[in-house]
Amino acid sequence: MADKITTSNLLKIEMGFTDNDTRTLELENPKSNLNAAQINAAAAILKTSNVFIGDKAGAAFNRFNSARTVERKITKLDLA
Repeated sequence: MADKITTSNLLKIEMGFTDNDTRTLELENPKSNLNAAQINAAAAILKTSNVFIGDKAGAAFNRFNSARTVERKITKLDLA
């Protein structure tokens, strides 16, 4: 059997909280035509629904600081 190579995409979003702490949210295989307006709309929903809280006294989610997509190439080595 030969090595198996696959590719996948990852959306990495840095989240900011009211205590100035940050977290990174990683979502696999986002839709290919995702744009900044859609990401900002998601941030507005998350801010009002309190889905995410920080670990310092339950700080509230405040904003997305940055977002980027990453294409990954994965090689699964055949050890047989």
